[in-house]
Amino acid sequence: MAEPSRNMEVEKLISYTDDLVTVLVEPRDLNNLSYCHQQKLSMSSTSHSHHQDVRSSLQDCEKKVDACKQQIEEARSETVSDAELDLLQRGLEEELEKERLLKEDTAIGEEFNDLEQQWISVQGQKKTLQKIEKTKLRAQ
Repeated sequence: MAEPSRNMEVEKLISYTDDLVTVLVEPRDLNNLSYCHQQKLSMSSTSHSHHQDVRSSLQDCEKKVDACKQQIEEARSETVSDAELDLLQRGLEEELEKERLLKEDTAIGEEFNDLEQQWISVQGQKKTLQKIEKTKLRAQ
């Protein structure tokens, strides 16, 4: 049973080789075949080179994408959330209020010191006037 199908395959093979011999009998056909083979090798080499270039470009792009992803993650980790920003804003406002109150206290303290110096000066002038009046009263 396998014998007829095997005979069929052998007949196809013989027919193929006969066709090949017929084609290769003429030198021009052999030259064409050789030329086609050289073109195939050249195209294969070019294609391989192009493939390597594309692969290299793809790897470069992947590295750039990874670097961008890393920068995005770093930026996200450095970015303050709204809640943290609100907390920081309140802290800043509290510190500014403390600074304002301290400046106000300092201004009041300086004004108090000035008034105290004026009072001491007035008291000194008052004592001097009293001494002058006593001296005038005694002189009369």
